[in-house]
Amino acid sequence: MSYAIKIKALPKQSFAFTQVVESNLISQVKHNKVSLEKLAASFGITDKTEVKELTELAIVNRARAIAHSGDTVAANYLNIVDLYNHQVNLSHRTSQSILL
Repeated sequence: MSYAIKIKALPKQSFAFTQVVESNLISQVKHNKVSLEKLAASFGITDKTEVKELTELAIVNRARAIAHSGDTVAANYLNIVDLYNHQVNLSHRTSQSILL
């Protein structure tokens, strides 16, 4: 179950990509920056910043689902830490980030 806030406002392809990434997080499918960008491209998403933000949305949605799972606080915490430790590094430098 997704606990996303305003996720329905996303374009259809962005919503679908986010759902696949969430599913992959649940299944513990390992991704890297290139594999996520290829997956996003299959949904027509080519902007690297958008890929990063949608992936972050999927991670937040998954963490929210874990937090509301009904397990103990300790179990939820450990599961969220595990999610954090397995998230993909999507950092990229833009001309704006280089300037700053």
